[in-house]
Amino acid sequence: FKRYFTIIANITYDSYIDYELAQKYDNVHRQIEDYVGKLPSLEVPCDEARALAIKGERPEWLKDDVVETMLYVFQRLRHRLQQLAPKVRVHIKPQGEARAIAEGMVELLDEGYPWEWIREKAEEYLRDLAGKRIRWSELVETYVDALIRSRFNFIIKITFEPKIAVSEVRETWDVWRLGDPIDELEFHECMRTYGILVPGCNTLRRALVPARKGIFRRNRGGAKIAILADCSGSMLDYRKWVYARDAVLMLLGFAMHYRYEACLSIFTNCNVWSHEWTNSHYDLARCFVRRFNPRRMPPHSYTSPVQSLAWLSNIVKRDVTIYLISDMELAELDKPGELEQALNKMASYNPRLVLFLVSRSRRTVDRVAGIARRAGLGDVKGYWVNPLEAKKLIDEVIKEINV
Repeated sequence: FKRYFTIIANITYDSYIDYELAQKYDNVHRQIEDYVGKLPSLEVPCDEARALAIKGERPEWLKDDVVETMLYVFQRLRHRLQQLAPKVRVHIKPQGEARAIAEGMVELLDEGYPWEWIREKAEEYLRDLAGKRIRWSELVETYVDALIRSRFNFIIKITFEPKIAVSEVRETWDVWRLGDPIDELEFHECMRTYGILVPGCNTLRRALVPARKGIFRRNRGGAKIAILADCSGSMLDYRKWVYARDAVLMLLGFAMHYRYEACLSIFTNCNVWSHEWTNSHYDLARCFVRRFNPRRMPPHSYTSPVQSLAWLSNIVKRDVTIYLISDMELAELDKPGELEQALNKMASYNPRLVLFLVSRSRRTVDRVAGIARRAGLGDVKGYWVNPLEAKKLIDEVIKEINV
């Protein structure tokens, strides 16, 4: 099932979407009818679904439970999937193509395989199959792009509510489900984000909901997002830095979609690297990925955002949302004077501070929140990711916490 997941998902998706389209649009109904008339058989489930759709009927196996439907497709075709692969309408890359290899590397990374092993296997693959057509340096660049694309998604956006003006309505993402108007399906956005669509799971539509006083709306433009990412040695424990990296990339993808200005700083006990306000989010993400790795930091470095906050205070804008992404094992916990002063310099700009904790324990985040409030920051929110709960950063492992 895993090996042929792409084929199974596409057959399932075609079954759902073509059934819906045939019921709604006469021209699509005619096109499907012409297509079905030329088929030698209805052995492939999506072809059976099309044949029934033009009669106004729905297959019994085409259920609202997408997973159950995918399992049915798999069981029906399991002995013919290898032969069907070239015939099914799927996006298959030629063997040895850099983008396909890079996307496979990202998938292995998400499944928990160590980078050293992935690199070894990728280099072996290049030698055995791709010959001299692809250099390792080219593959690394393609891998960076694949990693960014995979993180520039919408699943996690509910977490990243920035501070902007209140309006009568706010725009948000909702799930497009079977039975919803087909015109509301954001097809291009879904494909850009996921590549494979499973109706009711990762199909998206836009929704407008009332904006009540005190609830900030999500809109295009108008927000400023400042990201401070911890790259100190303690982030190596339990791969905390990987969760932090993905959180930054997801934030930048969120900012790009809504056209929010963003700035970014990588810190240890100093401001290691920073980039001022920009709307070139993808370029910023590429620069960030190349530089964010605790293994490259000096061995004597420790965790302190003071220098990054000092940098931010020179470019801060009113109503900015500051995301501090860290394990919060700060050097200033016992002597908070410098941290309070650094935060206090921005208090007059009315910022929101989001403490994004990546750690097994939340024991330190409340102390950091207390320091921020003493410095004059009244709007402090907290989120917590325990790296032991999932192999990668997904919405389900992000918990909002009271700080």
